[in-house]
This record gives sequence, structure tokens and C-alpha cells, in this order.
Amino acid sequence: MKKILIDLSKIKNLYSGLGQFSEQFGSYLNEEHAHEFEFHFLVPRVHDLHFSPLIKQIKVNPLLRWWRSSHEQYDLWHSLHQFPAYKPPRGFRQLLTIHDLNFLVEKNGNKKKAYLLKLQKEIEQASCVSTISEYTKSQIIEQFPDINKPIQVIHNGVKELTKVKPDYPKYLPKGDFLFSISLFSPKKNFETLIPMMKLIPNKQLVIAGNHDNKYGHHIKELIKLNGLEGQVLLPGTIKESEKVALYQSCEAFCFPSRAEGFGMPVIEAMQFGKPTFISNLTSLPEVGAKAAQYFEHFDEEHMANTIKAGLVQYYKHPEAHQHKIKDQANRFTWQRCMQQYINLYYDLTQ
Repeated sequence: MKKILIDLSKIKNLYSGLGQFSEQFGSYLNEEHAHEFEFHFLVPRVHDLHFSPLIKQIKVNPLLRWWRSSHEQYDLWHSLHQFPAYKPPRGFRQLLTIHDLNFLVEKNGNKKKAYLLKLQKEIEQASCVSTISEYTKSQIIEQFPDINKPIQVIHNGVKELTKVKPDYPKYLPKGDFLFSISLFSPKKNFETLIPMMKLIPNKQLVIAGNHDNKYGHHIKELIKLNGLEGQVLLPGTIKESEKVALYQSCEAFCFPSRAEGFGMPVIEAMQFGKPTFISNLTSLPEVGAKAAQYFEHFDEEHMANTIKAGLVQYYKHPEAHQHKIKDQANRFTWQRCMQQYINLYYDLTQ
């Protein structure tokens, strides 16, 4: 039986996109798949993780960076993120999953060049590359036209949150409200939602996520400056059960991000049949397709009018719209995602 090591070390931060991806990847690689290959998971030393008993867990160790014999037992090493801290030496078969090239937006000058050079080296060492969207694949080809490596697009799976029992928090608005959730980072573009809310005075806005950072403080200042303390709520980091309650209760979901490799919160909201209003940038049109509505730019009047007009259309035929939205969400299941990875594992270990 072929042996495959899968690097789940990023699971240590479950409030990040990479942490969520790693946790779900490990969870959905179940006993059915574990009979097809001998899987070993590389996991953080301090985390107690519960996966199939058929899967061996290996705690991260600095020796893994240098001890060549520790890699020789594997037929394939799968790095679940593009800048792995642990990886096999050159010459070993490696699958590299690239989520995004968001540093092209987030970094400038020499820092951007350094990230490009680092990613180029990672791609050169890998036997094969997978990406989570066609958009990310197009960026790789554009930035590294001379690298001749196979690139396979495997869209992310998204956990089925409609089966999770909701926990309704005390801060849940009584009336109609809009919802957004993500890490607080400039690329998430939350600052465009604040002045927009002055033009939608009959609704509240909840933005969930850890706001104890520089960008979070900036958003708080914007809320105060616009006199929206009672209209825009920042509950901070929330439990999954609270997130489900917010998706279930909100009138619509807003996601004006400027840089995404995929856009998991959009699909999560769509699972509940919610109208989603998102930016038309990077991977988001690929994820939302015709089931989402798009901000063409970030002028507050345009954004407010997009939401108002979109909700009017939604309420004309709510059941039909819900069906269309949920159908789009159902395209991104972990079952489909994992089967594509299993098929790729077979191809790479022949």
C-alpha cells in the first residue's frame, strides 16, 4: 500500500483559512479513503486531534527539516499550503497546494519580489501543483510562465453548516441585519461597508472576526467617526455555532474582499440560501457565479443601491432564489473535493 504524508501543521490556527482547510481536509479523509492508502498526518505537537484510527499522526519535529531518512518511507508528500515549513528534500515526490497569491496585493516592492522568488522555488521543487480556483491557476501561469509543471484545479470543499446546531448570541440584532465574517485584514476591505451603512439606516451590520489588530482598530475608528456604534456590531471571534446562528438569521451576506484564493464564507452563507453581495475581484466571481450579486466598485452609494435593489429582486421570488443559491453552494462539497485529491494521489503514485 502506498504511503502518503499530508502536512496538517497549519491546523494550529483554526481561525485562519489555512487552519480551517487543514482541519476539514483531515476530517473528511475518512476511513473509506484510509483503506486506499496508508496516510500519515503531520500535526502540531501541542494539539490533540481526533482523526480516523487508521491514520497515523506524526508530531512536527525540527529533524523533519533535515533528516533525509524520515522522508524516504513516503511515496508522496502533500504540502497543503504554498510555503510549508516542513517538506521533503529535493528529488522526493511532492504535491504542493497553492491557495492564493494574495501577496501580490498585500506586499510592495522588494517584499513582493521576495515572495515571488520563494514561491517559484517551492513550485520548482514540487512534482505537481494543485490550486483551489481557476483564478489562482491563472495567476501562477502569469507570474511563472517558464515553469513547466502540471497544475490541477481542485475547488475547496466547504463544511455543511446547516447541520450544525445554532447558538443564538445575546448580541444578535432584533431586526434585519447584514452579516460578514473573516480575518480583519486590509485586503478584506471592511472599511467600505461602514459609510455604506449610513445609507441603509433601517438595517444593522455584524462583522465577526478577531479585530484586536491594527486594521481592527481602524475599523473601530471608522465606526465611531461615522456615528454608527449602535448600527455596526463587532462581536470579535465567535464559535462555529454562533456563526451558524448569524448565517441563519441574517437578511444578507456581504463580502467586499479585494483578494481571495477562494472565498469560503460566501459558500457558507449560500448554504443557508442567503443573498450574497460580494466584490467582482479575484476568485469571487468564480465561486459566486450567477447566484451572487456583485459590487462593481466600492463607492458607498453604489454598494448601498446594489444591496437595496438585490433584496427587492430576491423578495419577488424568494423560494426560487434560495434554490438557485443553495444549488451553487452544493457544488463545493468536501466529498467531491476529497475524491479529486484521491484520484490525483493515484496518478502521482503510479
